[in-house]
Amino acid sequence: MAKYDWHSHEARIEQKLRSYFEPNGYRIATHRFFDSFDLILAKTDGGEVSELIGIEIKSDKDRMKRLNEQLISYINIFDKVYIAIENKCVPENLPSIVGIIRFNDTIKIEKEAGTLSLPARTFITEAAIQRTIKLSGGIKRRSNELILYIEQIERVKRKLIYNTLFYDETLPFTSTEKVVIDFIIGSTANDLKKRGMFIYEFGDVIIGKGNQFE
Repeated sequence: MAKYDWHSHEARIEQKLRSYFEPNGYRIATHRFFDSFDLILAKTDGGEVSELIGIEIKSDKDRMKRLNEQLISYINIFDKVYIAIENKCVPENLPSIVGIIRFNDTIKIEKEAGTLSLPARTFITEAAIQRTIKLSGGIKRRSNELILYIEQIERVKRKLIYNTLFYDETLPFTSTEKVVIDFIIGSTANDLKKRGMFIYEFGDVIIGKGNQFE
């Protein structure tokens, strides 16, 4: 019975948050990626992902023990991260970049979340690019694809993450983005990956066979 009450309580909170954000043009998904993310907000513009926000819900019935561990997963994926709380005190060690939403009878943004900077989330390093050029070998035959990779990879990553989380309303990949994806999963690129020239960090989103772009 307690479990049922807890889920009912969380559903009520989610509905409040949904009613607050939907009129502002956000697409909303809940309990995605094996229930790792409570509430996800996204804005898209012209087939591109312009904003991704993750919200971890902590009702008065929840414990804060695993909060920072949970927030790390959010920070690795989203542009902005919030914790939504009822009457609980704000944890003293809450990362400064994390925003606070207070919900009781109404929803209030108590503290705006900071925008996570690209260097903190990007997964291809300058050193990796330099090693790729220096040790290119067979990759010289795919130099145009390498250039596209460097120019487009952040857009491809964001769309992959979006499509993984919003699997019921995915965004199509452009022909350019498909070339980048082909480069990533191609045999030459995989060989370079094994040699440590590219750093692949998509959080829990994996590029490989069987994903939605095939």
